Amino acid sequence: LELYIGDMVQVSILVPVYKCENFVYKCADSLFSQTFEDVEFIFYDDCSPDRSVQVIESCLKKYPNRRDQVRIIFGKYNVGVAAARNLLLAEANGEYIWYIDSDDWIEPDSITLLYHTAITSNADAISFGFYCESISRYTVRYFTYKSREECLQDVIGSNWGVIWRFFFRRLIAINNEIVFPLGYKGGEDYVFCVKYLFYATSIVCVDTALYHYVVYNTMSLIATKDIQSLVHQYDATLAVESFLNENNVLRLYSKDLDLRKSYVVVSFNNYFIHIWGQLYLASWKRMAGRYKQKIKNIFGCIIRWI
Repeated sequence: LELYIGDMVQVSILVPVYKCENFVYKCADSLFSQTFEDVEFIFYDDCSPDRSVQVIESCLKKYPNRRDQVRIIFGKYNVGVAAARNLLLAEANGEYIWYIDSDDWIEPDSITLLYHTAITSNADAISFGFYCESISRYTVRYFTYKSREECLQDVIGSNWGVIWRFFFRRLIAINNEIVFPLGYKGGEDYVFCVKYLFYATSIVCVDTALYHYVVYNTMSLIATKDIQSLVHQYDATLAVESFLNENNVLRLYSKDLDLRKSYVVVSFNNYFIHIWGQLYLASWKRMAGRYKQKIKNIFGCIIRWI
């Protein structure tokens, strides 16, 4: 990473922006209204074709005291969420960083609670609860870990290796050259989280739900379930397997990785069941042809995993 050199702050909030004009006002408002002061808010506009940036600027007018703390970086061309997150990391000056998806929002005083917890415990990462927001209701998820090792095992084996779930010490990522793998449409944050937690030495859990994860935004990359995103989840799983093997710890986490692989298998199974009744045979053949070798490899793995 080519790092941006600026004034050190305690916390950097990092937000990639793309096709989120219907959601980003609530996101920005929840950020700018935080009581924490020594913070920077960095937005990366990945050539969003809608009015997302104008909505952010409109929200910022409510908080003139925040203007000097906000940077909006304009991409020259669309690079995708992985590259956008890498660019945000390079621009950050915070002791700690928190990635926020632009269609989600956070609870009041979340940054204060997380930073205070991190400083008093000298933790490399903070985990916390979150709300899964659907149109008509929400559910709350909590993850409690007794150690960094337990957290790493859970992330390797789950489908919740998502970047916004953690409050990170920035230098762990910088010193170990941890970045998001490029070209992925799913699973890139899973790879980042596993690598980060591998190099971290301590993690603390906050038993409070602080983050609102929106599951009803159909434009969200996380909500997009197509063959390409599923193939990339498969690729991400193999990337983690390769990383663990290179660091001579694959045997320690083999059961956890097998659990992750079972999620991939179920996702493919559900996808094919879903599309079988919706696609014409010709469409199916075109799609299968495009991913012929990938699908062949995946089903070969499925047979071995089963």
